[in-house]
Amino acid sequence: MPAVSAGSVGAKHVVVTPKYVMATAKHSCSISSDYKYHTRVFYNYNPQKHAWGTLKFEQGTYYGRNQGTSPEGLWYDKKTDMDWCLVHGKSHDHRNVYLIPYNGNIHGKKVVNGYFV
Repeated sequence: MPAVSAGSVGAKHVVVTPKYVMATAKHSCSISSDYKYHTRVFYNYNPQKHAWGTLKFEQGTYYGRNQGTSPEGLWYDKKTDMDWCLVHGKSHDHRNVYLIPYNGNIHGKKVVNGYFV
């Protein structure tokens, strides 16, 4: 059995709607050294292509069948295959394109800058 498996670092409570995407996850980018679970919400919008409702969730291993994906999980655009960190919304490429944090209410709970408050 591997020391770390995709299940041990994988995302939880993933929600994808036409308006927003939400997950409780560990980061998969280089922004922070805090490798704890955080719940974050972003608009379901690709800021690079100015397209609504195109984000999807993906999770897998670096090797094998889903080679090249992330054990922590990631948001990806179903039309362009561009992908982002679930927690920080930072693109996994040289462009440093960020998803837009959600502001609004979800099930009666207020969300500000992508965080429940």
